Amino acid sequence: MHKTMISPALTRHRRIQFTLAWTLAFAVLLVALFGTVRYEPILTDFFDWPILLKLNHYVFPGTLNHLISGVSNLPILTGALLAGLFWYVWFESNSESEKAELFLGLGAAVAAVILSRGLQLTLPTHLRPLHDPVPGFDVPPGIDPAVLSGWNSFPSDHACVYFALTTVIWRRSQLLGLFALLPALIGSLPRIYLGLHYPSDVAFGALLGIFIVMMVENYGPETFARRAILFEQKRPGMFYSCGFLLTYEVATLFEDIRKTGAGLADAYRLFGP
Repeated sequence: MHKTMISPALTRHRRIQFTLAWTLAFAVLLVALFGTVRYEPILTDFFDWPILLKLNHYVFPGTLNHLISGVSNLPILTGALLAGLFWYVWFESNSESEKAELFLGLGAAVAAVILSRGLQLTLPTHLRPLHDPVPGFDVPPGIDPAVLSGWNSFPSDHACVYFALTTVIWRRSQLLGLFALLPALIGSLPRIYLGLHYPSDVAFGALLGIFIVMMVENYGPETFARRAILFEQKRPGMFYSCGFLLTYEVATLFEDIRKTGAGLADAYRLFGP
C-alpha cells in the first residue's frame, strides 16, 4: 500500500498561506480594537446609548427583571445547552476529519473566552451602563447597581463564547446552528437591557468568537487535532471524561476555576507572608 506523499512545494505553500492568513487576522483584530477604543465616545454616544435609552422606556417590574436575569444566567438554557448540541454533532460525525475540525472549534471557543477576558483586563476600563448612566437612564428595578462594579464591560465574554460555540455547531449543521442561536441570544441580549453591557460590547464579543472559530477551524493545527482523535480511539474513557469537563467549564465561562482561583488568592492574602 502506497502512502500519499505531500510535496515540499505544497507544504511551503500551505505554510505561507497559513502565515498570511494569521497575519491578516491579527491585523484586522488590532485595527478593530484600536478603532473601537479610539472612537469609543462616538460609538457610545451615537450607537450604544440611543439603544439603551430606547430599551429603558420599557422597564419591567423588579420580579420580572429578576426572572430575566436568572434565565440569562441559567446554564441549561445557555452554555450547557450549547455544549449538549456540540456533543450531539460530535457523535453524529462519522469521519476523523470532521471530528478534528470539531476539536479545533472547541479549542477556538476556549481561546476566545480567554482572549475576551484578557482584553477586559488589559484594555482601558469601559464602565458598564449601570455604573456610568446618562440622564434618562434608570437602573432596572430589582437589579443591584453595584453588580460587577469596577469590571471592564468590553467585550462581552458571554457573547464571545456563546457565539463561538454557535459557529462551531452552525458549520456542521445550519439547522442546528439556527437552534443554537437561541441560547446564544438568551445569554447575551438580556445583559444589554439589564445595563450590564453596551450593545457594542455584545456585538464585538459575538464577532470575536465567530472570527476566532473561523480562523482556527480553517488555519489551526490540524495535525494536533488528528492526534487528539487518535487518543479518543485509544483511551475513550479518559478522552470523554476530560472532554465533558472541558465543555462544562467553557459553557460556564470557567466559573468554578475562577472562583477557586479567587478563593486561593484570598487565602494567600490572609495567611501568606
